[in-house]
Amino acid sequence: MSKELGDLDALQSFLEELPEKLAKSPYDYTIYSKWISLLRAIGDIESVRVAREHMYRAIAVPEDIWAEWIRDELERPDALYDSTTIRHVADLYTLATKEYALVSTWQDYIAFISGLSTSSDDRTRLAAAEAFGSINYLLPILQLAVDATEAHYRDSQSVWVKYKEGIERAISTTESTDDASTEATELVDLLQAVFLERLGRPHAELEATFALYSQFITQHRNEAYEQHLVDANCIVSQTRQLCATRDACEDELDKAAGSWDAVVAYIERLAREKTADTKEIRMLYERGLAVSRYSPAAWDEYVSFLAGTTGETPASMEVASRAVRNCPWSGKLWAQLVHLAYAESGLQAATEIYAKAISTHAVDYNMSEFSQLAVAQITAARLHHQSDPSAGTHALLQTCNDCLDSAYALDISTADPALKLERCCTAVVADLLLDAVVARKMWTRVCKARRVCTDAWILSAEFEQAHGSESNARSVYRHASQRRLDNPERLFDAWIVFELNCGSLSDICSAEHTINQQRHLIWRRAERE
Repeated sequence: MSKELGDLDALQSFLEELPEKLAKSPYDYTIYSKWISLLRAIGDIESVRVAREHMYRAIAVPEDIWAEWIRDELERPDALYDSTTIRHVADLYTLATKEYALVSTWQDYIAFISGLSTSSDDRTRLAAAEAFGSINYLLPILQLAVDATEAHYRDSQSVWVKYKEGIERAISTTESTDDASTEATELVDLLQAVFLERLGRPHAELEATFALYSQFITQHRNEAYEQHLVDANCIVSQTRQLCATRDACEDELDKAAGSWDAVVAYIERLAREKTADTKEIRMLYERGLAVSRYSPAAWDEYVSFLAGTTGETPASMEVASRAVRNCPWSGKLWAQLVHLAYAESGLQAATEIYAKAISTHAVDYNMSEFSQLAVAQITAARLHHQSDPSAGTHALLQTCNDCLDSAYALDISTADPALKLERCCTAVVADLLLDAVVARKMWTRVCKARRVCTDAWILSAEFEQAHGSESNARSVYRHASQRRLDNPERLFDAWIVFELNCGSLSDICSAEHTINQQRHLIWRRAERE
């Protein structure tokens, strides 16, 4: 009793703080984990479901949480007699297989579905048929499982065998009916096609599949056994060569414990040899992400591959969405999602992605990460403006100003050393909107905020040279030379180059004199420190 009261007190205290915690850190896995754990401790399964759904909407759900979620649903009273529960569990499996392309999850899903279809309990079979809208639900789901896993060289055979066995059971059932001839023949044709497709796909159990095909031909196509085997052997001979390459790559992958670098090396070898289709390359990326799911660089490579190689924006969008669920702290991944949303649906969709990242504080812990997201949003706004100039300049200018405002409200010590956001904003304003006055104000603001950043001052001077005057540029260099910069010699070099290209002899001499004075000050300061 005392433990139950303690659990309730802990839950009550946690729930009081939960809204504030989620508002500040909606991507914090530990918050959801504790929330679910406390609710499970008191047996409040309905609230557990709500907590898990909240978690799913915010972040990627690990496979152990999916498995626990499904177990809890199946432990409900009369779960297998309730079509709604069965449908819900099937939907959870579908979501879990989309979260991570794990063969093990598909195996669990198949075991669940197969158990329903072969249950000796009439109520379970009726509830399943109602849940799926038909008694013929097994084969379509097995087909989905094969499509999703067949490119996994090592682990796909178990799923494929279940599909084969499902078709064989359908053939056996059909042959026992009165008007079986046509349907049975179609199913046999289907199974042969499934075999031949499998024999052409590199997989570790190729020889076992070939042996199964021989048995199939003996049973269903024995009248032309030799010809069928000769035709199949032509396919298998080519596939064996592909398997030899993959066996070597798989050995290297095992030695590296599935590291991302080993996965990339595997992909690069198949790409060089041009022996892999997109599905196989994607599966390798998915296998790598099973180990490196919290690596933004890994997701970046995967999304870039899809966007740059396949050109399939919906597929790229799906992976990019998964990427930010796994690594919500990555400005680069949010930027990719903004770009893809714009390509797919235009500025409004891109802005919604940007707004979500901002409202959930995904990247506002770091100015450099935020800048990558902001540049993507400005790029989308610029492209929209260029495609529809009649929309006016105010919206684009406002986007630039808002992004700068948001960036400079963050910790300046985490700023992007390359100043990509600042350069993007001022280029848009000065070159596209032709407003040098506003762009100058932006550079003035940047130099004031990042007063020790050498590159900020150099870029400001270069802006004045291009859009203002040589006198203005010279003034920026002179003013910057008197600052305690992070790389003063770089500024001095830039100033001298500027004067050699644009200044008079007097200007060159004056710059050299000022620079020498500042060098002496720097040396004396260093000696004192």
